[in-house]
Amino acid sequence: MQNKFSLGNNVLFVFCVLLLLVSCAKREKVHIKKVAHFYISSHNAQNIFRIFTKQFGLAVVWDYQNWGGFSSGGITMGNVVFEVIDGGPEQSQTYYGIALEPSQSLRRTIPFLDAVNISHGRISKSSQWNTLSLSNILPDKSKLFLCAYHDRDFIALDRKKAADKLVLNNGGALGILFLSEIVIGTKDPIDVENKLAKIPGIVKNGKTFKFSEGPHLKLIASELPGLGHKGEINN
Repeated sequence: MQNKFSLGNNVLFVFCVLLLLVSCAKREKVHIKKVAHFYISSHNAQNIFRIFTKQFGLAVVWDYQNWGGFSSGGITMGNVVFEVIDGGPEQSQTYYGIALEPSQSLRRTIPFLDAVNISHGRISKSSQWNTLSLSNILPDKSKLFLCAYHDRDFIALDRKKAADKLVLNNGGALGILFLSEIVIGTKDPIDVENKLAKIPGIVKNGKTFKFSEGPHLKLIASELPGLGHKGEINN
């Protein structure tokens, strides 16, 4: 009789633990922390990188180098990285992109994207990061994707060092301290606004989409789709 009673208590305990785990899973929310970086893709990328770092004196986050499938260099804008990507000699147009950093892994983020019908690709894996493209959100020539780094602390420290150098250099020749907004020009801002608002964790305030840190995203009507920025200048 004692054994039966103990077994019943154990089953009840396990059942309660399972209920608690399910409840916690339901309460979990995906949080998009910030814009990890934004980029331009151009056949003249290496020269652009040289102008921003040598002529304008902005601090380097990573040197211009070949990553296997592409070449790029990273430049700090204080609170966000500007990446210049080599589009190759066959690329006649300039493309733009924004990488958002989620607090969770991409594997845990995907169910939340599916729940709000956000189209996405498959997880692309590399030795230092995983990426996931988000489809049909930004206007033509602009791409939006999620980027999750394997060693977040190392990446954050590396970028802080570059940002500190920028401060010591008084923002370089351009006097850039940080970016407050990344401006997205589009012919149909309402359509893009509705799509961006579906991304879990982004805080919408009018035409602006805010994060817990770093620059915000702002939509404007424009006949020439693309990216711009608004920042703090050291006078």
